Amino acid sequence: MGRLSNLFSNYGHTISSQHATRDCVVSTFSDDWVDKYFANGFEQIDPVFKFAMRNRRRCAASALSPEDMRSPLFEEARAYGADSNIMITDYIGGSTMVLGGVNPDLTAENLGEAIQACKAVHRQSLLDRLGLLSEKQIDLLELVEMGLKDAEISFELGVSPSAIAQRKRAICNTLGITSFPVAAQIYTADKWSGLICGGQ
Repeated sequence: MGRLSNLFSNYGHTISSQHATRDCVVSTFSDDWVDKYFANGFEQIDPVFKFAMRNRRRCAASALSPEDMRSPLFEEARAYGADSNIMITDYIGGSTMVLGGVNPDLTAENLGEAIQACKAVHRQSLLDRLGLLSEKQIDLLELVEMGLKDAEISFELGVSPSAIAQRKRAICNTLGITSFPVAAQIYTADKWSGLICGGQ
């Protein structure tokens, strides 16, 4: 979050899932603005979310045009300093993170650093959710990481193949993604980064 905060520190930013609700938003803007945003249904007309819908399943970034910013949403947002001029969307295995940020110095030509910062925050949020998994779910991920197939995992854990499928779905739901191979990659990345960092 540090790099992202630095890029927008003088102004502010909001991150959300693609289907924004008040509960899933993390914002540096005032709570008064965030409450007003949802009370007025601004998420339904916000060009940031329209941009995310157009760019489903991929990472993209853009600076908003002056035309995009001529609307009741931006008129209200200006009073709170929340008139985002930058929009970024990042996609990982069925999880989409959307950012709306204010930084007049960032333009369409120099958005690279903001994109990388957004990607890092998204990946960290998925890694953080690993702590919500149960021991049984971790056991399954450990066996997958060892290269075992579903039939072997089923035998090893003494459960039915359908129980393995249910456990995989539960892991994905907890991590907020739809792809189990991505869930396994997240687990492996976290496991080995901890071992590597711990060994230094």
